[in-house]
Amino acid sequence: MQIALVSDTHGRIDRLEILLENLQKNNINTVIHAGDMAVYGVEKIFEKFEKINFYIAQGNCDVNFEIINVIKKLPNCVIQEVIYEKFCDVNIGVSHIPGIAQKKLSEKKVDIFCHGHTHREQMEKINNSFILNPGALCEDGNFFVIDLPKINVLRKNIFFN
Repeated sequence: MQIALVSDTHGRIDRLEILLENLQKNNINTVIHAGDMAVYGVEKIFEKFEKINFYIAQGNCDVNFEIINVIKKLPNCVIQEVIYEKFCDVNIGVSHIPGIAQKKLSEKKVDIFCHGHTHREQMEKINNSFILNPGALCEDGNFFVIDLPKINVLRKNIFFN
C-alpha cells in the first residue's frame, strides 16, 4: 500500500489538484494532509477526487469553519486536530504542529508521526517512531510517498515525478 503525505497547501490548490491527478494515475488512493489547506475551493478539489480517501489534520491556518464543515460532510474525508489511523498494521499519528500528535497519542503505539507547519522537510527516526514532514506544497511542490508495511519513504515533487 502507498500513502501520499502532503502539508501546507495554503492557497495553492492548483498544485494540490496536480498532485491528486498524478496520485490517481498511479493508483495511490490514500492521502494524509498535515494541515493548512482550508481556502475556498479546496472542498471542491476533495469532492472531485472522490475515490481518494483524505485524512486531514486541521492546521493553525484552517480557521474558515464554513469550509471545514463542508469537508467534514464529504464521505472520503476525515478532518480532526489529531488523526490516528492504522494502515497495513502501521499506526500513524498526524497533527499539523510538531509534537501535538505525540502528546495526544502518548498512550498509543505510533510507528509514524506526521506533521507540517514548519515548511521544512523532515525525515528521521527518533526512538521507535519515524517523524515525517514533507515540507510545504505551496512553496516547493514536494510531498512524500510512504510504502507500507515496510515504511519506505520516497521524496517526490509534483513537477518532476
